[in-house]
Amino acid sequence: LAFVYNYPLKIPIGNFLHAATQAMLFSNAGEAMHGPPPQAVLDNKHLWRILLVLLAATAVTRFITLDIVGGILSALMLFLASMMVADGMTEMPRYAMVFSMLCLLCLFFDLVPLLASLGGRTEVTVEPVERDIDGNELRITYTTVIKTTPFFDS
Repeated sequence: LAFVYNYPLKIPIGNFLHAATQAMLFSNAGEAMHGPPPQAVLDNKHLWRILLVLLAATAVTRFITLDIVGGILSALMLFLASMMVADGMTEMPRYAMVFSMLCLLCLFFDLVPLLASLGGRTEVTVEPVERDIDGNELRITYTTVIKTTPFFDS
């Protein structure tokens, strides 16, 4: 004997997006979808393994080049991707949303310097040229050289 309660959901139109977002983010939907992903995802497991290798190479390279924030974000992505691939990809539905948000965060942090350097890389060097001593005054003339390297070769 089972009792099923079916309550109608009455949400005003203005609050629908807010209620849907809360239901998606704070519900146990990730645990309800526990299990293997569709067969099409399982067939591409080798691509996930390639992604793990590329994420590991990216994290190591970023730490070597002293890009600490980028290295930490890449290591987090590697950690989440390895958790998603483990155990026959049964944990993928639980971590897919977090992984996608982390990918967007990495996109933002990588896109900002890219857009800033589209006009070219600029090097500024300042060199002293002339020194004049006049009584108690010391006058130094500097030359500023600005060299801009284009982002794309012409």
